[in-house]
Amino acid sequence: MAKPRNKRYSYILKHLLNLKVKPGSTIIDCACGDGYGSSILNSAGMYVIGYDISEKLVCDAICRDVEADIANICSLPCEDAEADVFVCSETLEHLSKKNLKKAISEIKRATKKNGIICITVPSDPKLCMRNKNHKQY
Repeated sequence: MAKPRNKRYSYILKHLLNLKVKPGSTIIDCACGDGYGSSILNSAGMYVIGYDISEKLVCDAICRDVEADIANICSLPCEDAEADVFVCSETLEHLSKKNLKKAISEIKRATKKNGIICITVPSDPKLCMRNKNHKQY
């Protein structure tokens, strides 16, 4: 298994393994970007489906052998209760309040009843709001 170079994905993987997420579990990685984190989860034996709004980043994720597709977190092309684990890292702060509600509904819809939802957001409000692409803290 590849050792993560990124602290955030190292943290996510460590905690998923501590929660006894088993190899073969279905993980949706929404806003997967270039697939770096998804590829780490894949290397731990998870079945990862990545979604991102950027066509270029989805192509990059596919080049990392990640099953990925273009999608908006407010309307995901997945089945109800498809994911054992739903990962959404450093994404929700980019959404308006209206879209945040839609995204949370989609996360809940896509995750199995007893599934795990893993969300990370920036922890420093001053730094977070300096980013012009962040809509909220």
